[in-house]
Amino acid sequence: MNTRNLILSIWTLAVLGVSGTAAAEGTWSFDVDASAGARYDSNVGIPDLDTSSGEADSVILLAGGGSLTWTPTDSPFALRVGYDYSGTSYGRFEMFDLDLHHGVAELQFRNTFLDATLAFDQYEGVLDGEDYVSIGQVSPALGHLFGNRVYVRAAWIGSTRDYDVAPERNATNSAMRLDAYLLLDNMDRYVSFNVQRNDESAASSEFDYQGTQIGLAYAQTFETQHMRLEFKSSLRFEDRDYAFETPAIGERRRDRRWRAAIEAEVPFSDHVALKAMLEHTDNASNLDTAVLEKSVAGLELRLAF
Repeated sequence: MNTRNLILSIWTLAVLGVSGTAAAEGTWSFDVDASAGARYDSNVGIPDLDTSSGEADSVILLAGGGSLTWTPTDSPFALRVGYDYSGTSYGRFEMFDLDLHHGVAELQFRNTFLDATLAFDQYEGVLDGEDYVSIGQVSPALGHLFGNRVYVRAAWIGSTRDYDVAPERNATNSAMRLDAYLLLDNMDRYVSFNVQRNDESAASSEFDYQGTQIGLAYAQTFETQHMRLEFKSSLRFEDRDYAFETPAIGERRRDRRWRAAIEAEVPFSDHVALKAMLEHTDNASNLDTAVLEKSVAGLELRLAF
């Protein structure tokens, strides 16, 4: 795994796309965003590795990225390539510092009847300065707006994960996902619901599982004479049933995972916004190391161009 190779690959793809379509008529757009913030984490750890410290720490966050989109003239298709980075830096628990690099190439199709996308994502994680995990993902999706009120999107997600620090957890995952949005005031006020079914096969059979995720969210934009506030609340539940016995407990593992979150964002202009968040996670399991309860609060400044 090499994050430098990832970055070079994404931008090579962008250059090839530009050179291959330079003679064709179309519209180009380039978007850039960056953010910086601070958080308080009541229980520092890595849920993917069933690891938590049981202690709190402060966190500094830095993120940024860009994407290039080409839309041919008089065509329902568009091609987007992009790269983004996010990094967390802890005050005391430096061994949990995580840098995540993400590259994406996406083909889009949109007309009055159908939205379709085919996306290829590559994630490279670096933990405390060392290679941590590599994730490859492909996800075709179809969406349709029914009237002006209901939008439904269905997707299949196939992914592979390779852990440098825990190769026994290397896995392939196949998932079906359905998202539904009830638009109460376009995107200024809506309710969303999603359900996802996962089937994961790992290098070590004790990590094989089938699981179901269910999510519910409500978002609303409030406007006054002096301020605009974008509010969102969400609740997610995940049920995981492991296929084989976990040696540490002598029985099949079972997890129940809850996460509730509230976000509020105040845009100062089209390019600058301030975001506050509060999140609580409660994971129950018959494997003691997978039991997790934590709260996270944060404040973040965002720039977009």
